[in-house]
Amino acid sequence: MKEVESRLKEEVKKILDEVAYVVGYQEGLTPLSARPLFIRNPKEVDRLVYNDFCAPNLANYVKKSDQKIGIDQKVGLIVKGCDCRSVVQLLQEGILKRENLILIGVPCRGMISFKKIEKLFDPLETYLAEVRDKKLKVHLAQGEESYHLEDVVFEKCLWCETREPLVVDIMIQGPLSLELEQKEKDFDIVELEQKEPAELFDFWTAQFEKCIRCYACRNACPLCYCQDNCLADTRQPHWLGQQTDALNNFMYHMIRAMHVVGRCTGCQECERVCPVDIPISKIFRKTSMITQQLFDYIPGMKVEDVPPLLTFKKDEKF
Repeated sequence: MKEVESRLKEEVKKILDEVAYVVGYQEGLTPLSARPLFIRNPKEVDRLVYNDFCAPNLANYVKKSDQKIGIDQKVGLIVKGCDCRSVVQLLQEGILKRENLILIGVPCRGMISFKKIEKLFDPLETYLAEVRDKKLKVHLAQGEESYHLEDVVFEKCLWCETREPLVVDIMIQGPLSLELEQKEKDFDIVELEQKEPAELFDFWTAQFEKCIRCYACRNACPLCYCQDNCLADTRQPHWLGQQTDALNNFMYHMIRAMHVVGRCTGCQECERVCPVDIPISKIFRKTSMITQQLFDYIPGMKVEDVPPLLTFKKDEKF
């Protein structure tokens, strides 16, 4: 990925005069993580990184760019395949404007899940990490350890259908040679569907009882852009209380799920940032399966598409 990173830095330098800033990645608190970077001048380009730990969906950081920087200014955005689908969906909904974006596409061969590696070793003890020969190799104080990629990448990466961005202005070509052993998409949803209704209710009740209502899922979601008027904060009408009990948590998550029906692009940022590991994306993926069956529509694939639940046709039939 070093070659990709080098080319990426070159392209970012070329567009800095055209944009207010470029959103990319910089090193995180450990060698096994990355965090957003806002680049405004050439000196900051040196902090830019791109590797197998760049998991965050950067589309979340430009979803209100028109209001923040003015409609006459552009923003540069580095996008992986799944990130780009979020951008496409925001373009469909009129939240972003295509002329205000310079999209720099990067290849993705699967990103390392920080939560998965935490269960294997202490990331804070790692002073060097790299992906080589289909394995994650980490250097710890006690020596070197290696893990198969299939065991440490996000589950979504094992059935990913958009390894490269669908809409870009600049594409950074790079290696996609580390083919992961693919899983059948939504196999875990099928397993949940086999549960009896009462058993399924108990499963989700137990999950929502863990929720501390930190709203990390909402804040990380590129499609949750009405945070200033969020139902979780409003008192008129008062949809749910502030208590973190199963009933109020259930209400919060179900209403939020309804708000992203037919819009969720499956980036699973909500699940990545959840501090108590609620598998909330399973609900969104199930609703996406339903809208695909009903409307033959997959969110975030084509800019010219119109989200079916954001439009109305007088003669529409099911």
